[in-house]
Amino acid sequence: MWLEGTGLEILVDVSIAALSRILDPAWSGINQQEKAISARDVELLISLFQSGKRVISVTPLRFFVEGRCVDGGTVRKIGPPAADLLKQLS
Repeated sequence: MWLEGTGLEILVDVSIAALSRILDPAWSGINQQEKAISARDVELLISLFQSGKRVISVTPLRFFVEGRCVDGGTVRKIGPPAADLLKQLS
């Protein structure tokens, strides 16, 4: 890992959260749900073939697969007083 050799330790000195966990699923961060995205892509292609559409639409079709936050163990747990502050903010 890029952190090796710096003398820093995960959970002791730093926390790490990745925007996509595809390269290292052990990290905390966002599960982009790549399999669900791929499944939606295939469904879209099949529906286009079944409807007989062979031309790219002028208006792009978009769909959204929501990512999920996952605790992979690379982010330090929040405790007092940060937990109290978060309660006040919500």
